[in-house]
Amino acid sequence: MSTAAGAEVVERCIEIVNELATGEPYRNSSISTVTVRDGRLAAFAEIVDPLVFLQAQGATVTVP
Repeated sequence: MSTAAGAEVVERCIEIVNELATGEPYRNSSISTVTVRDGRLAAFAEIVDPLVFLQAQGATVTVP
């Protein structure tokens, strides 16, 4: 989306990280939002699913 104040780019990516303490592969989706104004990075935010991360660390997660 482009605006007069700048441009915002939303990207969805899936990352696989094999460096967890449990030795198990880690796969989680993330959403990144990058806002650029006047050719410069104005804001960056990244959101991941914390439940997937906790389960990969060996935690038991119970969803109500």
